[in-house]
Amino acid sequence: MARTPPPTKPSPAEEIMGGCFAGRIRLLNRTITGLYDEALRPAGLTAGQLTTLSFIEKLGPVAPGGLAKQLNMDKSTLSRNLSRMERNGWITITQGDAGHTQLVQIRKKGATLIAQALPRWREAQAQAEQLLGTSGAAGVVGAFNHARSQVTDM
Repeated sequence: MARTPPPTKPSPAEEIMGGCFAGRIRLLNRTITGLYDEALRPAGLTAGQLTTLSFIEKLGPVAPGGLAKQLNMDKSTLSRNLSRMERNGWITITQGDAGHTQLVQIRKKGATLIAQALPRWREAQAQAEQLLGTSGAAGVVGAFNHARSQVTDM
């Protein structure tokens, strides 16, 4: 009678590679972001820039700290990105009423860029949904909404 060998315990690396949410989300993020970046390249934008510009347009004049919180982004990273956008003429950064608070606001050039990028964004959105599958896309939205409701910094 042949004996069945006892199941082997996975190595730490195998355990991590087999089920790590962070690793899988990072890989998925790179895949999806690359898809959007490729679609938006002819418009002169990256996916991150389009997201940031869209938040600025939606929120109206907004303090960089509030924008960083909405984007769940480090303030220094956002500051570098905003400086680049200001140099491109997409936004303005001005002093607020208190004198020490800055406000970020979309310029006409930035709003026009968002509108021009919309068809390319829609193409990328459709490609992403096809790549994820309908249930996968719905799962991403559901997971994001649930996490956002649980974490106050998002």
